[in-house]
Order: sequence, then C-alpha cells, then structure tokens
Amino acid sequence: MGMEQKFVVFQLGKERYGIAIEDVERILQEQKATPLPGMPPGFAGVFELRGETIPVLKLADRLGLVSMGEPDRRSLVVVQSSWGRCAWLVDKVEGIISLEDGEIEDGPEMVRGGEDDRVKGLGRTGDRLVVLLHPDQALAPSALAAAA
Repeated sequence: MGMEQKFVVFQLGKERYGIAIEDVERILQEQKATPLPGMPPGFAGVFELRGETIPVLKLADRLGLVSMGEPDRRSLVVVQSSWGRCAWLVDKVEGIISLEDGEIEDGPEMVRGGEDDRVKGLGRTGDRLVVLLHPDQALAPSALAAAA
C-alpha cells in the first residue's frame, strides 16, 4: 500500500485543482483587496491578515482560465512557499481529499519541466481528475511575469 497524501481541492471555472495541504496555511472567504499601482496583471491587490500584508493572486488569470466564481462567494487559499505568503483567489474550495501514491500520476510531458512547471501531477478521484499545483512555481517571479 502506498503513502497517503492530502490535498486541498478547489474549483477554477469548471475544473478542479489541488495543492498539498502542508502548503496551505488557511482558507478564508474572499477579502476586499486593495489594488497597488505597478502590480503585475493577475494580482487583485493586497489585504491585511493579522498585521501582515498579503498579496492576492488571481489564480484563474495566472493559469489562463476564466473565473466563474461569483464575487463575494469566492475563497482565498493562503499559501506558504519559498517566495513567502500569498493568497490564491479561487472560485470555490471543495474540501480535502486523500490520495494514495498510485492515484497520483505525472502530468503530460508537455506541461512538465522547464522554469514554468506549475503542474505537480494529476490526481484521480473516481472518474475525475484533479490538477495538482506547485505553490513555488505559481508564485515565482517568472510565473508572475507570465500572467501579464
């Protein structure tokens, strides 16, 4: 029997994405973000969380998707990575899933590798796929420039 891993699963548009639970600090209802001049496209702005200013990344924009979440019903997934803390704006958080090693496969070769390796793998839950993301790649400076 393989090792079990847990992932926070959320929706962007009609698709399901996930991030390893150890990379998630907290999940919040969408907060009003204050836009800052000069922020790259793909950022909603910043908000304050317990005295710390946190940037808000529009993850759908970053991944080239169309957000289908209703304003004020979306969620923020606060992620800790080697780049620091950032909140991912997502349409809806579905919950936490557990996947065995055998239920996780590498993404297709064309979406893996290189400097912009956002996809960590694909998780299978029943007949649906969950795209598993690398938090460091979504927050890397080169990735943020790509959202422009």
